Amino acid sequence: FQNILRGTEVEAGKYLSSRVFVGVQGRTSQALPGVRAEYRTPSGFSLESTWEPRYIPREPTLEEVANADPARVFGLFLFWTRRF
Repeated sequence: FQNILRGTEVEAGKYLSSRVFVGVQGRTSQALPGVRAEYRTPSGFSLESTWEPRYIPREPTLEEVANADPARVFGLFLFWTRRF
């Protein structure tokens, strides 16, 4: 049950206009949340930007406790959607 709670992600946001969305997202096990912004163009393109905490896995080892190193990650994505 603890693994389910630690892996749960929560996101809350708001549309600032009909084309701009800003949200805050995070896991229940992390103190600092991430931020997401999305902009949609009339031609079907969508630009999404994220800045969120992730963990960098370490080399595999036989140690009992092997913690991953935390890092902040920036992502920028371009999508194109077409409706028929």
